[in-house]
Amino acid sequence: MPRRFPNVPALSAFVLLLTFAVCPGLRAQGLAPGGFDPAQIEEMTASSRQVPLTKEKIDRLIASFPDMRKTGADFPGTELSDEPSEGGQTSDLDAMPADKRAALEAVAKKHGFKDLQEWTDVANSVVMSYVYAAQGKKPGSVEEAVRMNVASAEQDPNLTPEQREQTVALYRKIGETLQRLEPSKENYALVVEMKDKLAPVMDPN
Repeated sequence: MPRRFPNVPALSAFVLLLTFAVCPGLRAQGLAPGGFDPAQIEEMTASSRQVPLTKEKIDRLIASFPDMRKTGADFPGTELSDEPSEGGQTSDLDAMPADKRAALEAVAKKHGFKDLQEWTDVANSVVMSYVYAAQGKKPGSVEEAVRMNVASAEQDPNLTPEQREQTVALYRKIGETLQRLEPSKENYALVVEMKDKLAPVMDPN
């Protein structure tokens, strides 16, 4: 499925975060819940960026979307895959065709953004908070999920001491990585306040 934003982390990473719940059956096999290994999670979250939001930035982002969609539609067949790239691209913007990037950047600048990267960072930050709110999550959910998983592993009688130590370490490592996808309290509060204005953009269908 084509992405709605030029550089938004794969939704599978968000789903992984938002469903990160107690899994007492997990064994220390290098796998996270859902079959993701730590290296995959690291790759999915590595490009995640969050910037401080303001109402004015969000208003400009909302205003830019009709132009962004229209301009993006002028370049059919150039949508970016949700699969991790194998070419070592540092960001989705680097993989975007130059003519498409230039056209989208012109739209971003038209709406007061310094460049397409700034537009992308604002969009990414809004999505982080909006997805959290839509799923009933709040900042701090990752820490709480890690705490619950660690407690479950520490009480699991089926784990050997070595397995228990490895499992606890794995949960904590995954938690540290997934915190990159957790919105700041300030961004979250602002997006929740503006959720009605954002809804047509976030859920156009």
